[in-house]
Amino acid sequence: MTMQINNALEYWTSTNEWSITLTPTETDLEFLWVYFNNVEIKVPVAGQNPIIWSAPKDLFKEGVNSVSMRFDDFAKNPGVTSVFNLNLDTTAPIKPRILFTTDDVGSNTAIVGPDGRTDDQSPVLNGLAEPKSLVTLYNAQDEVIGSAIADGNGLWQIEVELADGEHGFYVTAEDALGNVSVESDAFNLVVGPDLGNTPPGVALITHAEDDVGASTGELRSGAITDDTRPQLHGTAQADSTINIQYRNGDGEWIDGVAAVANASGEWSWTAPELEAGNWEFRANAGGSWSQPFKLDIATAGSDALKAAISQAEDNFGEYTGPLLSGAITDDATPTLSGRAEANATVIIRWNDGNDFFSTTVQADASSNWQWTPDPALAPGKWDFATKTSSNTWSTPFTLDIIAPDSQAPLMTDVYDDVIQKVGTVASGTETNDNELLLSGRGEANSLVYIYDNEVLLTSVTVGQDGNWQVTTPELKDGDHSLAVSHGDYNSSLASWDFEVDTLPPPDFEIESIKSAKTFSLSYEEIVADGQKSLWIDNDKRQFKVDGNEGDVLELENLTPQEWLSMGEVTIAGTQYDVWSHQGGETELLIQQGIISELDQA
Repeated sequence: MTMQINNALEYWTSTNEWSITLTPTETDLEFLWVYFNNVEIKVPVAGQNPIIWSAPKDLFKEGVNSVSMRFDDFAKNPGVTSVFNLNLDTTAPIKPRILFTTDDVGSNTAIVGPDGRTDDQSPVLNGLAEPKSLVTLYNAQDEVIGSAIADGNGLWQIEVELADGEHGFYVTAEDALGNVSVESDAFNLVVGPDLGNTPPGVALITHAEDDVGASTGELRSGAITDDTRPQLHGTAQADSTINIQYRNGDGEWIDGVAAVANASGEWSWTAPELEAGNWEFRANAGGSWSQPFKLDIATAGSDALKAAISQAEDNFGEYTGPLLSGAITDDATPTLSGRAEANATVIIRWNDGNDFFSTTVQADASSNWQWTPDPALAPGKWDFATKTSSNTWSTPFTLDIIAPDSQAPLMTDVYDDVIQKVGTVASGTETNDNELLLSGRGEANSLVYIYDNEVLLTSVTVGQDGNWQVTTPELKDGDHSLAVSHGDYNSSLASWDFEVDTLPPPDFEIESIKSAKTFSLSYEEIVADGQKSLWIDNDKRQFKVDGNEGDVLELENLTPQEWLSMGEVTIAGTQYDVWSHQGGETELLIQQGIISELDQA
């Protein structure tokens, strides 16, 4: 009797919900015996029905778990034992590192460390990461520029193609189960001619120095500084004269005092007193001008020196990317980044309304800083703010942290911009706009599907601030029911119901206009033309007046006070007021709606 378990010697899983399905091939098996980390587990066998066995969570530990399995039959005969390792990995790889780059070009070849300089435009970056992890290399603009697999010792190499100038890099490591590490520390590199070996006519600005205020040190292009007389440093051919120009913003270039390179090709130049603003500097040694070197100079204590949060980065789950303040994210460890005075210590504080925390990070020579919360943040609304020792707190940066897959997208507004009913279309009402502007909220960078009457209408990507907006395709007249989802339509989705009616109201048509008439009546006419018992059988002479609504009956030589109202009578469906003369022999029937003096009597 044998039972073969078809599996590799190593299993890997990122969840303790791991299970294996076994189908017995014989009918006389009694028990499946499992030894999990040396703990014996007996599982009854029911004929040849499949057995789904799950690792016990209380014994399932992070790392390597030893598992052995065998079947015993009813005669207590043991079957063949299958043994394997079950690796539980729920932890992201450790923070990777960029150690150095190798330079094998030119007369000076060497290992170049962080903030170093090389004339090799295809340097090879070297570093450490979790063994067998995927290392991804990014530039300072967060663009992927290379990747490699770390070897069994965690060593990795990536060759990059670079132009002359300043470059910044960082890497992340991802294990086989998709767990991604935090970003490495930045690795900055200047690509250009070797010091003292710069081509004739060329002068490069490599960095500047700030020696004013609480935050001093090296400045890279793009830095924020309170030093209004920064000292520039660079390289050129030995003993060459360096021409330097500077300008504020897009103003005219101003000639500065020339500098002279020393025997090693290094030179320095101190700027005159500069006002606050965005300044550019360039240099040459008789040839073409160098690329502009930029500094944002600010006066001490000004808002320009305030530490600020620019954005956060979501690198967890299905939807990843930059986050702006107000975003909704399922990344409980979003990486915040921002700007501050170069080399300043940045204080970061964060809270969810109940718990308050703080830490510090260092802004680099380019004025950039970044920070990742540790430990992870609990679901809820978190406010972050930053400051340096010389300034006040920044405007709060807010993130709404949610558990993965816990929040469906929302539709918050349906807007009609067609005249007559401009504004929000409330659910249950109607609109004459068949191209409506829809707005809502959702997890930042996620894709929202919009359904109309259960059919996909359109889709939209949620912005980095957690808001989305889209104009519908042209809607047909009739009833509509809109719903939003990250996936397929289902009947449990909240709906926004309305009717579209773009047809104009029918034109008002006047079929006929009957103008009012005025006519007169005398007592003599009543006597002459009236007939006895013509309409009412009472032996009186009767005279009937017909007309239209609003006609006027004028009485000649008839005194209204001599006529008495006798009520109403209906003749052939038409109603008449009956008036009787006091003489008792004559009656006057006037169609209702005709105006006469008798009505006023």
